[in-house]
Amino acid sequence: MHDEPATPWTLETLAARAGMSRSRFTEVFSQVVGETPAAYLAQYRITLAQQALLRGEGLERITQQVGYGSAAALSRAFSAVCGATPRAWRVLRTEHHTSGAIEPRGKQ
Repeated sequence: MHDEPATPWTLETLAARAGMSRSRFTEVFSQVVGETPAAYLAQYRITLAQQALLRGEGLERITQQVGYGSAAALSRAFSAVCGATPRAWRVLRTEHHTSGAIEPRGKQ
C-alpha cells in the first residue's frame, strides 16, 4: 500500500500479496495495525493528499497520486475525514501556520 498508494487495492489483492486468505489477512492486519485494511488505506491516502496540498500540488494531480477515481471522490473522502474540503483545509492550514497534518475528525 505504501509503495503503490494509487493502486486500486482490494482485500483480495492485499491478502494475495500477503499469502493469506481474506479473513486471515483482515484479522492479522486489524490486530497489528488497529484498524481494517480499508480504513487504514483510506487514512493513508488522505495523509498523502494533505502532504501534497501543503506542497502546493493541484487536486487533479493529487487525485491520480493517491488513487481516487476523480477529484470529486477525493474531495468527498477528504471532507469526511478532515471536516473540510481540500481547498478549505489548505487555506485554513496555510493561515494558521501549524506544523504537521491536521488530525482526522475524532482523533484531535
